[in-house]
Amino acid sequence: ITASFTANKVCLNNITTLDASASTGQSGSVNSPYEYEWTIEGITLPVLTSPTIDHQFSTHGLHTVILTTYQYGQITCTATDTVQVMVDTLPDPNFVMTNNLDPCENDSIYFNNQTLNPSIISNYTWVLYNNSGTQYIPANSNNPNVIFQFDSCGNYDIDLIAVDTNTCADTINKQIYISCNPKADILVFDDCDGQDILFWDNTTYDANPYQFIWSTNGGNFQQSDTLQNTSYRYNTAATYPVHLTVTDLNGCSNSTSESVTVWNNPTASINTISTVCQGNASPLIHNTTIGDTTINEYFWLFGDWNNLIAEFPIHTYNPCGDYYPILIVTDDHGCIDSTDGTDLATINCNPTAVIDAPDVCEGDKTHFDASNSLVTSGHNIDNYYWIFDINDPSLNLSTSADTC
Repeated sequence: ITASFTANKVCLNNITTLDASASTGQSGSVNSPYEYEWTIEGITLPVLTSPTIDHQFSTHGLHTVILTTYQYGQITCTATDTVQVMVDTLPDPNFVMTNNLDPCENDSIYFNNQTLNPSIISNYTWVLYNNSGTQYIPANSNNPNVIFQFDSCGNYDIDLIAVDTNTCADTINKQIYISCNPKADILVFDDCDGQDILFWDNTTYDANPYQFIWSTNGGNFQQSDTLQNTSYRYNTAATYPVHLTVTDLNGCSNSTSESVTVWNNPTASINTISTVCQGNASPLIHNTTIGDTTINEYFWLFGDWNNLIAEFPIHTYNPCGDYYPILIVTDDHGCIDSTDGTDLATINCNPTAVIDAPDVCEGDKTHFDASNSLVTSGHNIDNYYWIFDINDPSLNLSTSADTC
């Protein structure tokens, strides 16, 4: 009988099939031997009836493999074949990230191939396990590196497969964590002209916030533009853009913009107030100009500790004197304006009538004297109206202070 076997391409740590099916039976018969005994890496394995065996060599280099075949009959026949099997070393793939050791969402990541002995490498395959599907990117010694952007933040596996000129291959696997970018958001409310408008950072963070940069135009920041929340006062009413760029402790950043509207205020104004005498009502009339919406409240402070909500009030002042009413108007946006308190309402004091008359006899004339009537300083009595009989107007007359 004969013993003969072949081994397919042998790479370290790969399973290799040893095939003894070419061995022949006794006296060159085509019948195969009945049993096969292998000695591999110095260890004799149990006898097999199959001509093939799979084996994984644990070290590289030349390995002596001995095949002994057995055929049983009246006598036991044996044959031996010894072959030196060459086990090739595997390539040693390796890579690093060079542009960003703590990558953020949407970053393009540069994977630098650092495989040893690149001259014996025939090709590479990058395997990137992306959310949208596994990406296989071929490479070679001329272009061994790859730049890749993952779909979103999270943990990802990256494999680098290196195949050498002996067709031996090996793979290295590494994991990478892509930090989530903050989801930038601004909370800002429209307000009235002249008010400090608050800018609130409403961002959702994957890591703690670290840096804030606010920007807008048309006025001045009332606090620092690098605070997480700040305030701003615009010079005029209009609609303005507000921008925010945020960065977290991972170095990941994001930006967003919102618009804010500064409303025109109404302009409160009181028409000239007519001078009236004490006891007479004073009509108060305004000529207020609306801002950007309807005025919903007119609040009058009459200057005599009385007040009223009405658009065109009529008010009676007492006592006489000078009063300075104030009008406060509020519109549907909550914007407010008021007069400055310089509008004058003059209430003239009434004169005090005094009649002097002597006692007389029946039939004699009576002299009536009103010259002692009282009047406010700076004023004169223009007319005296005498009523002698309320039922007979023909007896009434207007005169100077004295009459008979």
